[in-house]
Amino acid sequence: MKRKIKDSELPKAFDKLSSLYQKIPDTKGCVENINECRSWCCQCQNPNLVYCEFLRTWNHILKTWDGEQIIGLIKKALHNYLSDLPIKGCIFRNKETYLCDIHKYRPLNCFLYGITPKEEFDERLEKIKEIYKGQIGAFFREQCTLVETVNGKKVTRQDTDRWWKELKEIETSIGIDKKHIVDQFGGTYLTFHDHLLIYLLPEYLFNNLVSVRQYGNVAEKHKVIETFIRVLSPAFEGSKNGGKEKDTNS
Repeated sequence: MKRKIKDSELPKAFDKLSSLYQKIPDTKGCVENINECRSWCCQCQNPNLVYCEFLRTWNHILKTWDGEQIIGLIKKALHNYLSDLPIKGCIFRNKETYLCDIHKYRPLNCFLYGITPKEEFDERLEKIKEIYKGQIGAFFREQCTLVETVNGKKVTRQDTDRWWKELKEIETSIGIDKKHIVDQFGGTYLTFHDHLLIYLLPEYLFNNLVSVRQYGNVAEKHKVIETFIRVLSPAFEGSKNGGKEKDTNS
């Protein structure tokens, strides 16, 4: 379950990710309309990201968030993972401001949301609808129409294919086999809460969590969350900058 990677290659990979994100056109419309839409996209969607993107964001969090904030994030991750709801919001959505707590360190999927070519987005939406067909609580919306590129240029499928190819190359540069860059069991294209729990927990504890997710009732899940937080908290208590550099949309 644990990822075996080339740690020495991570600084280069993080730089390459920054360069990749800079190739994506700047957008407008999201923050400007945040009080109107209340970031509904982040409230009901969970973007997938590859492992190197997760590590870049996690590295930023460890350097800039305090222990209480990190523990709060882990608690959100546990709630998301154990939830029976088919639709779950992103653990970085700030419920008070509606902004993203790691906006500057968001993954490729978030950079592209709102400007993904319609035909590509519609294909994904239809697949998701089929997966959750008939499930209580499942709901779907079209891609946000409030977001557009600053220069007015449309992003094409050739663009997104090229950026995705570059992202996969960065992922393989840290030692991930291309066959594992998938959103299936054992893959590295997962939600942030999946990545975080796999990263933090020994394999036997993660397997216990999987069992509780499948067979546990509400009370059992609540107890497991409390236990895991109690076990993990000492590792982060009193850590880092007190949240002074915590990221928000800008």
